[in-house]
Amino acid sequence: MKTSLDTYRQLGESGLFVSPLCLGAMSFGEEWGWGANEADSLKIIDRYIDAGGNFIDTADVYTNGTSERFVGKALAGRRDKVVLATKASLNFRVKDPNAGGNSRKHLTRALDGSLERLGTDYVDLFWVHMHDGVTPLHETLRAVDDAVRAGKIRYVGLSNYPARKIVEWQLLARQHGLTPAIGAQYEYNLLTRGIEIEHAPTFAEFGIGQVPWGPLAQGVLSGKYTRENRRPSDTNRADGELTQKRLTEKAFDVIDVLGTVARELGESYARVALTWLRAQPTVVSPIVGTHRQAQLDDLIGSLSIELGPAHLSKLDEASRVDYPYPFWPTPLEFLNQKTRGGLNTVPWRQ
Repeated sequence: MKTSLDTYRQLGESGLFVSPLCLGAMSFGEEWGWGANEADSLKIIDRYIDAGGNFIDTADVYTNGTSERFVGKALAGRRDKVVLATKASLNFRVKDPNAGGNSRKHLTRALDGSLERLGTDYVDLFWVHMHDGVTPLHETLRAVDDAVRAGKIRYVGLSNYPARKIVEWQLLARQHGLTPAIGAQYEYNLLTRGIEIEHAPTFAEFGIGQVPWGPLAQGVLSGKYTRENRRPSDTNRADGELTQKRLTEKAFDVIDVLGTVARELGESYARVALTWLRAQPTVVSPIVGTHRQAQLDDLIGSLSIELGPAHLSKLDEASRVDYPYPFWPTPLEFLNQKTRGGLNTVPWRQ
């Protein structure tokens, strides 16, 4: 199997094709106390593109805008060869009631700022970073659609939105001839499978391709965390509150099974975890973020791995979440059963 990134995949119901792994740029810049400096960031981007990668994801607030500046500098002279994505919704921690959220005022200003930092006059994919719970959806949709018509945005995606709001977005777009979402960005990994209950089936229903973030659960699925050593010295984010909250007994049970599969295949924990994720319905291109080129090379190597039904079942069972009625089985389990074993494996057809 090819291990390069140039086996491109269609993103949602669109004509846009992206690499099977997306390069995340959140770790470019040192303003947050960790991450890659400019020289190392540019080397990582060069390595990704040289391997055939064409999909880079950043956001206006990543390292206070430095990430966008580094990405823009790296793409100078080859901008059109890359599917460039950025986001807006969050506040740069300034005291201005209109400096965040999804209002027309903020999104317009945020997009213009991103374009300036990126050194380009358009982005291929613009993510609305999260639902703000305040702005009427039609206002956000109209603002984004206006930017599409002005040539500043090519495609639109939604991140961290409730499933019901994704449905509303798509229906409003259909009804009024506005821009639908073709992509969705949510955390998804062996430890975080909550989107399977309503979001993933919604993506399938409305032709939305999933671009998951956090495929390794902030390094927890890399194998370096154990029950005996929950703060390894070889990571600069081991003491993060969110990371430590992930280290539950359930998580270590999943890690144990992940390790068993990794040993049987002679592969790393990270590669197997990433391969499991790429096998899930609606997943198009997981985001891999790193500030080390060696780690990027290791994750690119996951494209050479295939998990058979037995290994997929082991990982599914170890990490599955028991959802309440009426989600028995969950909608995504139904999609998996149709994909992997045909309709005859669906319980009520047996």
